[in-house]
Amino acid sequence: MRVVVAVVATLLVTACSTAPRAAVTPADGEPVQLRALRGYEIVTLHVIPQPGLEAGTQVVAGAPLGSVQPLPETLSGRYQSAIESADARYDAQEYEEALAAIDPAYQDEPENPFVIEVYARTLYRMGRRVESFEPYRKLVALLDAQRLTIPGAGPRSVVIDAWFADAYWKLGTLYMDRAEYDKAAFEISRCLATGRSMPAALTDQAYSYLTKAHYHLGDYATAEALGRLTLRHNPDNQYVRPFLEDMRTR
Repeated sequence: MRVVVAVVATLLVTACSTAPRAAVTPADGEPVQLRALRGYEIVTLHVIPQPGLEAGTQVVAGAPLGSVQPLPETLSGRYQSAIESADARYDAQEYEEALAAIDPAYQDEPENPFVIEVYARTLYRMGRRVESFEPYRKLVALLDAQRLTIPGAGPRSVVIDAWFADAYWKLGTLYMDRAEYDKAAFEISRCLATGRSMPAALTDQAYSYLTKAHYHLGDYATAEALGRLTLRHNPDNQYVRPFLEDMRTR
Protein backbone atom coordinates (compact mmCIF):
# COMPACT_ATOMS: atom_id res chain seq x y z
CA MET A 1 0.00 0.00 0.00
CA ARG A 2 1.38 3.40 -1.00
CA VAL A 3 1.51 5.98 1.78
CA VAL A 4 0.82 9.60 0.85
CA VAL A 5 2.65 12.13 2.99
CA ALA A 6 1.14 15.60 3.35
CA VAL A 7 3.32 18.26 4.96
CA VAL A 8 1.52 21.54 5.54
CA ALA A 9 3.64 24.67 5.79
CA THR A 10 2.88 28.37 5.88
CA LEU A 11 6.44 29.30 4.92
CA LEU A 12 8.14 27.38 2.15
CA VAL A 13 11.61 26.21 1.31
CA THR A 14 13.61 28.24 -1.17
CA ALA A 15 13.26 27.40 -4.83
CA CYS A 16 15.95 24.77 -5.20
CA SER A 17 19.30 23.71 -3.87
CA THR A 18 21.10 26.22 -6.08
CA ALA A 19 18.93 29.22 -5.20
CA PRO A 20 20.88 32.06 -3.52
CA ARG A 21 19.73 32.86 -0.02
CA ALA A 22 19.70 36.52 -1.04
CA ALA A 23 16.34 35.74 -2.65
CA VAL A 24 14.67 36.09 0.75
CA THR A 25 13.09 39.50 1.30
CA PRO A 26 14.06 40.98 4.67
CA ALA A 27 10.60 42.35 5.39
CA ASP A 28 8.81 39.06 5.88
CA GLY A 29 11.36 36.29 5.35
CA GLU A 30 9.51 35.12 2.24
CA PRO A 31 11.55 33.93 -0.76
CA VAL A 32 10.86 36.44 -3.51
CA GLN A 33 10.63 33.70 -6.15
CA LEU A 34 7.64 32.28 -4.27
CA ARG A 35 5.79 35.59 -3.92
CA ALA A 36 2.91 34.32 -6.08
CA LEU A 37 2.10 31.82 -3.31
CA ARG A 38 1.77 34.48 -0.64
CA GLY A 39 -1.18 34.00 1.67
CA TYR A 40 -1.75 30.34 0.86
CA GLU A 41 -1.35 27.33 3.09
CA ILE A 42 0.87 24.88 1.26
CA VAL A 43 0.16 21.15 1.24
CA THR A 44 3.19 19.27 -0.06
CA LEU A 45 2.49 15.73 -1.24
CA HIS A 46 4.77 12.74 -1.78
CA VAL A 47 7.53 14.08 0.40
CA ILE A 48 9.26 12.01 3.07
CA PRO A 49 9.49 14.65 5.79
CA GLN A 50 12.56 15.45 7.80
CA PRO A 51 12.55 13.80 11.24
CA GLY A 52 10.28 15.71 13.59
CA LEU A 53 8.46 17.56 10.80
CA GLU A 54 4.73 16.92 11.11
CA ALA A 55 1.62 18.21 9.40
CA GLY A 56 0.96 21.78 10.45
CA THR A 57 4.61 22.58 11.10
CA GLN A 58 5.69 26.08 10.06
CA VAL A 59 8.86 25.76 8.00
CA VAL A 60 11.38 28.59 7.94
CA ALA A 61 12.33 29.70 4.44
CA GLY A 62 15.41 27.78 3.37
CA ALA A 63 14.78 24.78 5.62
CA PRO A 64 14.32 21.43 3.81
CA LEU A 65 10.96 19.72 3.95
CA GLY A 66 12.36 16.29 3.17
CA SER A 67 13.06 13.99 0.23
CA VAL A 68 10.70 13.04 -2.58
CA GLN A 69 9.01 9.65 -2.31
CA PRO A 70 9.85 7.13 -5.04
CA LEU A 71 7.22 6.73 -7.73
CA PRO A 72 4.98 3.66 -7.49
CA GLU A 73 6.35 0.62 -9.28
CA THR A 74 3.12 0.32 -11.25
CA LEU A 75 1.79 3.52 -12.83
CA SER A 76 -1.06 1.85 -14.74
CA GLY A 77 -2.66 -1.55 -14.37
CA ARG A 78 -3.38 -1.86 -18.09
CA TYR A 79 -0.81 0.37 -19.73
CA GLN A 80 2.37 0.00 -17.72
CA SER A 81 4.28 -1.33 -20.72
CA ALA A 82 2.97 1.55 -22.85
CA ILE A 83 4.24 4.08 -20.32
CA GLU A 84 7.64 2.39 -20.18
CA SER A 85 7.82 2.20 -23.98
CA ALA A 86 6.83 5.84 -24.39
CA ASP A 87 9.42 6.95 -21.84
CA ALA A 88 12.12 4.89 -23.57
CA ARG A 89 11.21 6.40 -26.94
CA TYR A 90 11.16 9.86 -25.40
CA ASP A 91 14.62 9.38 -23.91
CA ALA A 92 15.82 8.24 -27.35
CA GLN A 93 14.36 11.46 -28.84
CA GLU A 94 11.91 9.40 -30.90
CA TYR A 95 8.99 11.63 -30.05
CA GLU A 96 6.54 10.54 -32.73
CA GLU A 97 6.97 6.95 -31.59
CA ALA A 98 6.63 7.99 -27.95
CA LEU A 99 3.35 9.75 -28.69
CA ALA A 100 2.04 6.75 -30.62
CA ALA A 101 2.93 4.48 -27.69
CA ILE A 102 1.16 6.57 -25.04
CA ASP A 103 -1.87 7.75 -27.04
CA PRO A 104 -4.02 4.61 -26.48
CA ALA A 105 -3.40 4.87 -22.74
CA TYR A 106 -4.32 8.56 -22.78
CA GLN A 107 -7.57 7.82 -24.59
CA ASP A 108 -8.47 4.95 -22.24
CA GLU A 109 -7.21 6.32 -18.90
CA PRO A 110 -7.84 10.08 -19.15
CA GLU A 111 -7.78 10.45 -15.35
CA ASN A 112 -4.42 8.73 -14.78
CA PRO A 113 -1.95 11.52 -13.92
CA PHE A 114 1.09 9.47 -14.92
CA VAL A 115 -0.37 8.78 -18.35
CA ILE A 116 -1.38 12.42 -18.82
CA GLU A 117 2.10 13.58 -17.82
CA VAL A 118 3.84 11.42 -20.43
CA TYR A 119 1.34 12.45 -23.11
CA ALA A 120 1.58 16.18 -22.35
CA ARG A 121 5.36 16.14 -21.95
CA THR A 122 5.78 14.44 -25.32
CA LEU A 123 3.57 16.96 -27.12
CA TYR A 124 5.46 19.79 -25.44
CA ARG A 125 8.84 18.39 -26.46
CA MET A 126 7.64 17.96 -30.05
CA GLY A 127 6.95 21.69 -30.18
CA ARG A 128 3.19 21.16 -30.09
CA ARG A 129 2.86 23.48 -27.14
CA VAL A 130 -0.68 24.64 -27.88
CA GLU A 131 -1.87 21.03 -27.96
CA SER A 132 -0.04 20.25 -24.73
CA PHE A 133 -1.82 23.01 -22.82
CA GLU A 134 -5.10 21.22 -22.18
CA PRO A 135 -3.50 17.96 -20.98
CA TYR A 136 -1.23 19.91 -18.65
CA ARG A 137 -4.12 22.03 -17.37
CA LYS A 138 -6.15 18.88 -16.77
CA LEU A 139 -3.25 17.16 -15.01
CA VAL A 140 -2.70 20.04 -12.59
CA ALA A 141 -6.45 20.23 -11.93
CA LEU A 142 -6.37 16.54 -10.97
CA LEU A 143 -3.44 17.19 -8.66
CA ASP A 144 -5.29 20.11 -7.08
CA ALA A 145 -8.32 17.90 -6.46
CA GLN A 146 -6.22 15.88 -4.01
CA ARG A 147 -6.81 18.72 -1.56
CA LEU A 148 -10.32 17.38 -0.95
CA THR A 149 -8.89 14.14 0.48
CA ILE A 150 -6.44 15.77 2.90
CA PRO A 151 -7.66 16.31 6.47
CA GLY A 152 -7.37 19.92 7.54
CA ALA A 153 -6.88 21.33 4.05
CA GLY A 154 -9.12 24.32 3.41
CA PRO A 155 -10.06 26.79 0.68
CA ARG A 156 -6.73 28.61 1.03
CA SER A 157 -4.73 25.40 0.79
CA VAL A 158 -2.62 24.82 -2.31
CA VAL A 159 -1.41 21.37 -3.26
CA ILE A 160 2.18 21.02 -4.44
CA ASP A 161 2.81 17.45 -5.57
CA ALA A 162 6.55 16.82 -5.63
CA TRP A 163 6.13 14.03 -8.18
CA PHE A 164 4.93 16.50 -10.79
CA ALA A 165 7.28 19.48 -10.44
CA ASP A 166 7.91 19.45 -14.19
CA ALA A 167 4.18 19.68 -14.93
CA TYR A 168 3.88 22.89 -12.90
CA TRP A 169 6.85 24.31 -14.78
CA LYS A 170 5.57 23.38 -18.23
CA LEU A 171 2.08 24.70 -17.50
CA GLY A 172 3.62 27.93 -16.22
CA THR A 173 5.54 28.41 -19.47
CA LEU A 174 2.37 27.76 -21.45
CA TYR A 175 0.56 30.43 -19.45
CA MET A 176 3.48 32.74 -20.31
CA ASP A 177 2.80 31.99 -23.99
CA ARG A 178 -0.82 33.03 -23.40
CA ALA A 179 0.18 36.19 -21.47
CA GLU A 180 -1.79 34.93 -18.45
CA TYR A 181 0.87 36.19 -16.11
CA ASP A 182 -0.89 35.62 -12.79
CA LYS A 183 -1.37 31.93 -13.56
CA ALA A 184 2.14 31.67 -15.01
CA ALA A 185 3.73 33.06 -11.86
CA PHE A 186 1.62 30.79 -9.68
CA GLU A 187 2.55 27.58 -11.52
CA ILE A 188 6.23 28.42 -11.91
CA SER A 189 6.38 29.22 -8.20
CA ARG A 190 4.77 25.87 -7.43
CA CYS A 191 7.49 24.17 -9.44
CA LEU A 192 10.21 26.00 -7.55
CA ALA A 193 8.52 25.33 -4.22
CA THR A 194 8.83 21.57 -4.68
CA GLY A 195 12.52 21.99 -3.90
CA ARG A 196 13.45 19.66 -6.75
CA SER A 197 16.93 20.24 -8.13
CA MET A 198 16.98 22.17 -11.41
CA PRO A 199 19.78 22.77 -13.94
CA ALA A 200 21.26 26.25 -13.73
CA ALA A 201 19.88 27.21 -17.15
CA LEU A 202 16.36 26.21 -16.15
CA THR A 203 16.60 28.11 -12.87
CA ASP A 204 17.73 31.15 -14.85
CA GLN A 205 14.73 30.80 -17.16
CA ALA A 206 12.33 30.39 -14.24
CA TYR A 207 13.60 33.55 -12.52
CA SER A 208 13.45 35.42 -15.83
CA TYR A 209 9.85 34.41 -16.47
CA LEU A 210 8.84 35.35 -12.95
CA THR A 211 10.46 38.75 -13.43
CA LYS A 212 8.44 39.34 -16.58
CA ALA A 213 5.23 37.99 -15.06
CA HIS A 214 5.36 40.21 -11.97
CA TYR A 215 6.34 43.19 -14.14
CA HIS A 216 3.24 42.76 -16.28
CA LEU A 217 1.13 42.27 -13.15
CA GLY A 218 2.28 45.68 -11.94
CA ASP A 219 4.13 44.26 -8.94
CA TYR A 220 7.27 46.21 -9.68
CA ALA A 221 8.93 45.69 -6.31
CA THR A 222 8.79 41.92 -6.73
CA ALA A 223 9.76 42.15 -10.41
CA GLU A 224 12.81 44.26 -9.57
CA ALA A 225 13.88 41.91 -6.77
CA LEU A 226 13.49 38.94 -9.10
CA GLY A 227 15.38 40.69 -11.88
CA ARG A 228 18.29 41.39 -9.56
CA LEU A 229 18.17 37.80 -8.32
CA THR A 230 18.30 36.62 -11.93
CA LEU A 231 21.39 38.72 -12.63
CA ARG A 232 23.10 37.44 -9.49
CA HIS A 233 22.37 33.94 -10.69
CA ASN A 234 23.48 34.72 -14.26
CA PRO A 235 25.17 38.11 -14.85
CA ASP A 236 24.97 37.54 -18.62
CA ASN A 237 21.18 37.29 -18.64
CA GLN A 238 19.75 39.79 -21.13
CA TYR A 239 16.08 38.81 -20.78
CA VAL A 240 15.41 40.77 -17.59
CA ARG A 241 17.45 43.89 -18.33
CA PRO A 242 14.73 45.73 -20.30
CA PHE A 243 12.31 45.25 -17.41
CA LEU A 244 14.84 46.53 -14.90
CA GLU A 245 15.67 49.52 -17.11
CA ASP A 246 12.01 50.40 -17.49
CA MET A 247 11.38 50.15 -13.75
CA ARG A 248 14.22 52.58 -13.04
CA THR A 249 12.22 55.30 -14.80
CA ARG A 250 8.99 54.65 -12.90
